[in-house]
Amino acid sequence: MVLAVKEADDDFGIIVYLQEVMGLQRNVRLRPDLIQFASANLVDLAERDRGESLEVNEDGIRVPMSRLGITAVRLSQLSLQSSL
Repeated sequence: MVLAVKEADDDFGIIVYLQEVMGLQRNVRLRPDLIQFASANLVDLAERDRGESLEVNEDGIRVPMSRLGITAVRLSQLSLQSSL
């Protein structure tokens, strides 16, 4: 479940807060749609870098989630999807 999406406090990208609600440790896919991103890093809930980059490809990123946990991801190098 997406809890929140907000501009990063340091104005470097956006922060997406995710919560695992099914009680499973798993990876979830976060896909670009309206907002495209070229870089993704795990951050803590205070938006400090955890030193873990996530591989970005055309299908988005896979975010590791712990059972019933909250995970924060910084998305950067952003652009808007054109609607042609």
